[in-house]
Amino acid sequence: MAGNLHAAKQPLAHGGRNIVLAISLLDRYAPVFLNMVALGGTHWGIFGGKRGVHNLDDCRDGGFDPETLRYGKLSIEPSISGGLEYDGYFGIGPATATPPGVQLCR
Repeated sequence: MAGNLHAAKQPLAHGGRNIVLAISLLDRYAPVFLNMVALGGTHWGIFGGKRGVHNLDDCRDGGFDPETLRYGKLSIEPSISGGLEYDGYFGIGPATATPPGVQLCR
């Protein structure tokens, strides 16, 4: 399982609640939890009530070596990012936002 907080190993605390992430329900299958890291770019999401394209943090700011962040780079080393635990990470290089498929079909 990969994709930042969607792939975290523990529940996510948000708004005074603990949100159990779907991947944690697969524990008996021994999933591998990977954090996606990028060389900056953009992503589509909803932040601060604004839906649309947002800037993506450059993971070099988090201490990652640029070689680590190149597309296809995979590491299976336990890590913690933003207080969330992962079994490793994979690099995607620079990211480019893609709007939801529903919008693409209009």
